[in-house]
Amino acid sequence: IEIVQANSLPLRPSSGLPPDTYIKTYILLEQHKSHKEKTTVVRGNTNPVFNERITYIVNPTNKILQVMVWDEVGTLRRNSFLGEVLIDLNFIAAQGPLQGGYKLYPSYSPRPP
Repeated sequence: IEIVQANSLPLRPSSGLPPDTYIKTYILLEQHKSHKEKTTVVRGNTNPVFNERITYIVNPTNKILQVMVWDEVGTLRRNSFLGEVLIDLNFIAAQGPLQGGYKLYPSYSPRPP
């Protein structure tokens, strides 16, 4: 998986500053999360560029890739969820690599601790 960038992320509502963004990915099978990976944090940018590659060695059958975008708020408060996209790995395996971006959606699975 190649994580290139995010575009037009919202400013922090409390301060109006750009977010300190990172991305978490999980492989989902029947609503169970496994294989967590995380990018580095890109600080103070509403259009963060990551250019990071994450490698999973899994059978794609009936698995979903969950990509979650977060704002690292700080040590005293919880990080803020910015959005997610769910990608069916069966489709990727059948069609090959996809070019382009994905729209983030505000709904999400329960947050991991």
